[in-house]
Amino acid sequence: MTNVSFARPSTSIAEIILPATGVLAIDDLDCLADRLERANGDEALRVLVVRSAADVFSSGADPAELASIDDLAGLSATVTRFFEALIGCDKIMIAAVDGPCTGLGMTMLLHFDAVLATDAARFSAPFVELGLVPEAASTLLAVRRFGYLRAFDLFCGGGEIDAAEAMSIGLVGEHVARGELLATARERASRLARKPAAALAATRRLLRSTEEARARCRTEIELFEECLRSATTRRRLALVGHRRTTERREAAA
Repeated sequence: MTNVSFARPSTSIAEIILPATGVLAIDDLDCLADRLERANGDEALRVLVVRSAADVFSSGADPAELASIDDLAGLSATVTRFFEALIGCDKIMIAAVDGPCTGLGMTMLLHFDAVLATDAARFSAPFVELGLVPEAASTLLAVRRFGYLRAFDLFCGGGEIDAAEAMSIGLVGEHVARGELLATARERASRLARKPAAALAATRRLLRSTEEARARCRTEIELFEECLRSATTRRRLALVGHRRTTERREAAA
């Protein structure tokens, strides 16, 4: 069962809508991989817009689910499939970010061609605090994008940055007023969909380091699985998962 949904506002543009809870369960990653793979086979589709169904872009994977998972090989296979689909997607990808963008929610942005964010957007990557390592080839791409010192601080310092700071380091490309986010993302998608297809696709391939990203991703997944074998990491994930579940329930009450 997945909470990811899909919309097709036009022949050339599709939207992937992330769960309103912000949580990306393992089944959601499977669904996202399927959508990205199907997008590659759709010749009419030119641009993918990824947005959320609520005011949380993504809080990343569910710590409680990671804490209790027994089939680590199965988890690694699902995560590998998702990242292969993300890295290998040949469509222009635009992210419309509103609200918290945490962990996997943040690292996957490094593979997008345009990232739009509102004042409410907040970015963090608390992998080390959870006893984990970053993924999505972010240990390669973040250093190239932000520089080593800024990447180290984001991943190891455990802090949070706002949209303005995210723009200053190159994680976000455009600041958008909250009420105009979706319309702006769709307008950008329409503009890109009208560009000469062959030239746009070739230029995009030249700009991206696909094979390097794939190789780094495999290394990160191996280390991520190794981290999950630690009882200490499992306990930490369970505590964080319980706290987040409690916070979501209180917010909904």
